[in-house]
Amino acid sequence: MNEQNSPRLTPISVNAGQGVTWLTEAFSLWVKNWMPWTIIILVFIGGNIVINMIPFGGLASQLFYPAILAGLMLVCHESATGTPDIPDSFARGFTKDLAQCLVLGVVYIGGIFVIAIAVMVYLVVSLGGIAVIQGLMSGNTDILAPALFLHILLAALIALLAYVPLLMATWFAPALIVLGGQQTVPAMIASFRACLANIVPFLVYGLIGLVACVLATIPILLGWLILMPVLIVSIYTSYRDIFKVNISGDDQDAMAS
Repeated sequence: MNEQNSPRLTPISVNAGQGVTWLTEAFSLWVKNWMPWTIIILVFIGGNIVINMIPFGGLASQLFYPAILAGLMLVCHESATGTPDIPDSFARGFTKDLAQCLVLGVVYIGGIFVIAIAVMVYLVVSLGGIAVIQGLMSGNTDILAPALFLHILLAALIALLAYVPLLMATWFAPALIVLGGQQTVPAMIASFRACLANIVPFLVYGLIGLVACVLATIPILLGWLILMPVLIVSIYTSYRDIFKVNISGDDQDAMAS
């Protein structure tokens, strides 16, 4: 679907309770196709383990992650509109807007790189200019330990604050690219606006998700076989809610073309 023929998706603000609804709807969609999703997650986990053993494999996985997520968004959409051919849906979603998704991957990796450099510069400057000098002047090197802890804590906070806008800009971008026909930059802008307009429901979503992560970890990580696909599908259910996506059969046919 070409951008000029696709709707200009404008995000709306929803109430806080939708943060719960996104997860419950995602769970319902997962139940319909739990076996294929379990296979997908096992392949995803196994593939990541293998890829990360290869030099620069982790970088490559981050580069292609938006394309993989785009394929999964098409699987979610076709699951919501009927019974999808999951391998075919994923393949079409992965390849349909591959170039745009790769651009998104490059932007995401670049953002992470900039954040990492900023944190490193902060640590070097702050520890070299404050903690080390104070420790040497006083002759008490014990001061370095609390100073190091404090500045690492502040560096982590800086990294988190810088990462949140990047996450907001990329959260819905793969769905907007593959389902909304958007180019990378407009998709990132729309994604950021959508997250900004729905901070409260996302806080509710995040708190419930955090509790679910703890519970999923308890039974020797087996709960992640359910939670991971549910979280992936919840990106689609929140996208569908915030952008008021039509899930009729006609819409499905239009996106398949």
